Amino acid sequence: MIQKMKKYHFVLHHADYNSFLKDLQNLGVVHIIRNVDTPNETQVRQLEMVSRYTDAIKILKKADTGAEKSQSSMSTKAILDKVEDAVRTLDELNREEDMLRKHIRDLSPWGYFDQELEAKLEAAGVMVDFHTCTKNNFDPEWQEDYTVIKINEIAGIVYFVVLYLDEKPELDCDTFTFHQYSLKEYEAQLAQCEQKQADVNQFLEDIAAEGISRFQEEIASIMRDHEFEDATQQAIDEADNHIKV
Repeated sequence: MIQKMKKYHFVLHHADYNSFLKDLQNLGVVHIIRNVDTPNETQVRQLEMVSRYTDAIKILKKADTGAEKSQSSMSTKAILDKVEDAVRTLDELNREEDMLRKHIRDLSPWGYFDQELEAKLEAAGVMVDFHTCTKNNFDPEWQEDYTVIKINEIAGIVYFVVLYLDEKPELDCDTFTFHQYSLKEYEAQLAQCEQKQADVNQFLEDIAAEGISRFQEEIASIMRDHEFEDATQQAIDEADNHIKV
């Protein structure tokens, strides 16, 4: 049966106001007439924490494998910090992975080129230039006029090396510049990056079930505190702030 809602007005000494509100909260009071809508600093911080916990729950739900919930000795806030750190780390690792894969794609057509050999040749007076051009633009006469060595041909692109002693050959093609590291070194860096990604993802999987549960409980607790803090702002001060109505 639906009962009619009752409205009450209270006049309280300011020192009793917070304890009075806690008693009302425990009794399940439904609504307090609002006089203030602008949140104070405490409420803003509370809502910011709720937002952080909510975002973390979304991340952990994606990582949750349904494994048994772990029991961490860390505080709920410490777990939140760890999850947020893990997300930031993953973002950095994902960007690093993209960069490494691009470098590997750039260098793969050249194979495991020995950059030390290039340095030795140049020290002996033999210059080495690396070039690319489309298959249709590759001029067979280059191989007759200069020391041109084809390295690879992929998707219509020719990769080749030109060796010369004195005057640099003028060829209608693009010059390729190698990156800081060799193909082998970039592949090793990629393997390390992927292992770090796996470690971070494993942490998120391990903490997911417990984190989701504890974060949901923390959100509920913060929202109770937020509602109480909101209620403390709604009373009207009278009698030089000695009485709240």
